[in-house]
Amino acid sequence: MNRRVLALLIALTAGPLTASERLVLGTNAEDWQETALIFNALDALNSGALAPLQATENLLPRVVELGGNAQTSVTTAAARSNEILDDLIDGKPNTGWRVYTNTNGAELQVDLGAVFFLQRILLERGVFNRDDRSLRGYELYVNDGDSLNFVDDPSDPLGPQPLLSLVAQDRSHGELELDVRIRAQPVRFMKLRSTGQRSFQMGDLKVFGIGVTPFAQYTSEVFDLGSAANFGPVEIYASVDAAAVFNFSTRTGTVADDSLYFEQTGIPGKFNEVSRSEFDRTLDPSYAGVVRVNDRDWRAWSPAYDQTVGPMSSPDNRRFVQFDMRFISNGLTDKAVVDSVVVNYTVPALADSVGAVRLTFGRP
Repeated sequence: MNRRVLALLIALTAGPLTASERLVLGTNAEDWQETALIFNALDALNSGALAPLQATENLLPRVVELGGNAQTSVTTAAARSNEILDDLIDGKPNTGWRVYTNTNGAELQVDLGAVFFLQRILLERGVFNRDDRSLRGYELYVNDGDSLNFVDDPSDPLGPQPLLSLVAQDRSHGELELDVRIRAQPVRFMKLRSTGQRSFQMGDLKVFGIGVTPFAQYTSEVFDLGSAANFGPVEIYASVDAAAVFNFSTRTGTVADDSLYFEQTGIPGKFNEVSRSEFDRTLDPSYAGVVRVNDRDWRAWSPAYDQTVGPMSSPDNRRFVQFDMRFISNGLTDKAVVDSVVVNYTVPALADSVGAVRLTFGRP
């Protein structure tokens, strides 16, 4: 178990049997990121609040943390590699999207890692001492990330692929930079295709939107309370705009690991349960066995809480707890902002005093 120390405020009762304690999420911006298993399209503000990512600044540097990427269809030595995201955000004009042969039809594909209301892309020039190294004609395609807008080709080993729609084109483009503005629309995937015959050397790519991301998610790591606890009220301190939704869910478990591990027995369909340390992940999946959700020692995620202060929706007498938050925006600027979440609970008495303790949490 990976263990990290998190300071929590604790008020211990004078009684010898139980201690009343408080687990606080959102004491500062760093805690949100350090305690996150999933931190998708979110900003931890200096105030300590958590909010969906604003799309008005260049989004591309955030793509890595969102699980996105940028790839070029050109695999020549001059292009160095299919994966060129780092080259598109390093601030250097002599890197970026550079294609020297087979330029007509060359493609740059970007997965933003989350959905944003996109309205502008800027591909900067890569050569400053010559004016004939810019991208000529182009086509821009986008996809909103909706699973209904994917096409499934059984022969494609990568699985279903986004169905892209043409939103801008200019076959006679001759500017030194490529600055494309489109009607603001939700975009997860985008593709830029060269339609010119001339080789080109372009620099950084910048992507801009408006408002906030339509969906963002925070899922905490597993918190270890030290011993089985009984849960008191949950207090959610948040502001939610009219066209936004904030969903908060919990789950509790009796062990740190929320997965179960099974190894092959040699008999088809038969497996033996083993510990995580005994499970050999280096083997081919067909030989290693299977990993399943631990629904024996962990309860399923609770329904979204429908009040800001109320009882814990997950079972008591559990040592481990985890939290999930979903930020949904149904308007360009409407958003939910969470200042903090407080979970009250009791455990066997540690001391007959009031003080502070250090609580560890585990990563399954």
